[in-house]
Amino acid sequence: MFCCGSEQGSAGASRAIHQDRTLISFVVSSGGQPQAEGKFTEFNGQIAIDFDNPHQAGVSFEVASRSIDVGSPSLNEYLRGEQFFKAASYPVISFVSTSVEKIDADRALVTGNFFLLGVTKQISLDVQLDRKPGGGQMLAFRAIGTIDRRDFGMNAAYPVIGESVRIVVTTEVVDGP
Repeated sequence: MFCCGSEQGSAGASRAIHQDRTLISFVVSSGGQPQAEGKFTEFNGQIAIDFDNPHQAGVSFEVASRSIDVGSPSLNEYLRGEQFFKAASYPVISFVSTSVEKIDADRALVTGNFFLLGVTKQISLDVQLDRKPGGGQMLAFRAIGTIDRRDFGMNAAYPVIGESVRIVVTTEVVDGP
């Protein structure tokens, strides 16, 4: 997630995420019940990496709102409906970085525009990097951030379902050409 946007030469070249090595998940509190967890199964993303010039790095993700999966087909359909994700009207949830601040060699704060239900708000994600040895060096990222779902007009079942939604994205890209 030290990423994205345009091609920046080899150091900042945009790379597609590995679909099969990516998990986009969320956790939300649920009125005295255990936290509710879910994931999205359809998405794409690009990461541009430049460790020496993080201002040339960036990330972008698009997620199909209809791909929500909380482990229950009937609840999935309900969440896709008009009370929550309104997937027919708002098929895409997206994030596009606007800045990357390097915290240390393995951590950055990535700020960008998060789009949900027709509303765009700026959010920040704490991103942790893990370099894995291999043919081309594999770079694994874990990004964590929190949104208030009410900021996007998702007010259904509040306060039974909490307002604070923790977003976690884990993904990998190969560093190098």
